[in-house]
Amino acid sequence: MKNLKQTIDESILLEENLSTLYMVYASFFEEDSAFWKKLSEEEVRHAEIIAKAGKIEIHPDGVISAMLYTMLQDISEDNNNINTMIDKYQHHPPSREDAFNTALSFEKSATEIHFQKFMAKHSENILFQLFQKLNAEDKDHLVRIRDYMNENGIHISRNSDS
Repeated sequence: MKNLKQTIDESILLEENLSTLYMVYASFFEEDSAFWKKLSEEEVRHAEIIAKAGKIEIHPDGVISAMLYTMLQDISEDNNNINTMIDKYQHHPPSREDAFNTALSFEKSATEIHFQKFMAKHSENILFQLFQKLNAEDKDHLVRIRDYMNENGIHISRNSDS
């Protein structure tokens, strides 16, 4: 149960941090501001969904507990990385290309990949359903970021698209 609460809290923080990062990008890149603001709003909505799910009493089994522990470690690492980027950008703003490639990397991060574990299972468990919904929305973000980059001639680096 402890892993569940920690993972939910850290997941909420991840969505909030991504929202903040995207608002930083919106402030740096006027030509892409509407795009970044929309993604930011969606990350806030993700945080709200996770917060609501966190209020439901869930008793994870051993398999879910193990997945949650692994996810917690990855989510914490992502949160630290995002905060480092935000701090760095206060002194050294990114290029437009770097901003988009960083967003791609975070959306494809190990945290998102671990949500795939939930996708492979069919369950009536509300936790599985929550992560399945968020995974679908994360995939949508990846597609939209890639499409926007392609439409606007922004180079996709191999590191962020692999």
